[in-house]
Amino acid sequence: KAEKKMEQQPIQPYGGGNFPKPQKKKKKDDISVVSVHRLTRIMGSILPKGISVTADAKGAIQKMALYFTLFVLNEAIDTPGFRTKRLCSQDMILRALDSLGFHEYATLCSAYMDMYGD
Repeated sequence: KAEKKMEQQPIQPYGGGNFPKPQKKKKKDDISVVSVHRLTRIMGSILPKGISVTADAKGAIQKMALYFTLFVLNEAIDTPGFRTKRLCSQDMILRALDSLGFHEYATLCSAYMDMYGD
């Protein structure tokens, strides 16, 4: 009965236990095409002043950019040239964009590559 009366208090670490929490590790499947910093900069240059975007929306845009990139690459590697060379070239990407229906975007990308080089 005497043991029940003397309950032990938890030991507090020195300094009250205000240690910084360890940072979460990135998941292995957490791959992004565009970094959050770069995405924020691009969105800031396009959106009107005073408009803010939540972190969830930025994450969703990152995922969409990744899925779009994988979608185009999947179409590009289905071309016969990839089977022999095992290398995806700019021309294959442009053809993939064109075959997926992104004709205007493929034309703009081609013009950009002609202007600024490889």
